[in-house]
Amino acid sequence: MDDAVLGGEKAELEGGKRGRKGPNKVPFVIAVATSDEGRPQRLFLQVAEHTGEDIERVARAHLAPSARVVSDGLGCFRAVTRAGCRHEPIVAARAPEQPEKIPAFRWVNTVLGNLKTAITGTFHSIRRKYVPRYLAEFQWRFNRRARLADMLDQLLAAAVATTPSTIISAKSRALGATQPNGATIPLTTSMAPKVPLTITTSEVPRSMRVMMRKIA
Repeated sequence: MDDAVLGGEKAELEGGKRGRKGPNKVPFVIAVATSDEGRPQRLFLQVAEHTGEDIERVARAHLAPSARVVSDGLGCFRAVTRAGCRHEPIVAARAPEQPEKIPAFRWVNTVLGNLKTAITGTFHSIRRKYVPRYLAEFQWRFNRRARLADMLDQLLAAAVATTPSTIISAKSRALGATQPNGATIPLTTSMAPKVPLTITTSEVPRSMRVMMRKIA
């Protein structure tokens, strides 16, 4: 498990700030579950402040109490123990290897590099409020990389199983995910649709209905 940020490419002379803090930086956490042989199995990405309160919230919501969490020496990661997890910190400055060569951090560093390369290589820039969506997309593809042929079917199944909602509530939840305390960002009433965003089966093409029945 590790801490990371997106953004903040400005140099200090242009108003940027060194380190994790800064007005243009979006903090998030990354965790890679590995097998006993050290192979990556599952990826987890979520926007969260690097504080004990946020790390505890993430651990309670997404980590099994029996999980063994290996992190660097950042103090906030000690909060996983309050969720029942076992914590093993590795202080990179005291390790004999260079930080990027420490075996426990191999896949976290590899995936983090791939994530940032994918984003910077695809987009000229990204807006802060949409960062959770970019992270969710990358996580979805990584966790299903072994079964690429089933990826679209699984996405369709997840969409069909999702409770219908209005555009205003969907946007509110998406934007609210960027807030550390879970609060939603208020939206103006002018953005609210007049009718709920609901699709009936009669509006779905026959070929799509057949696929939906097969998935169900």
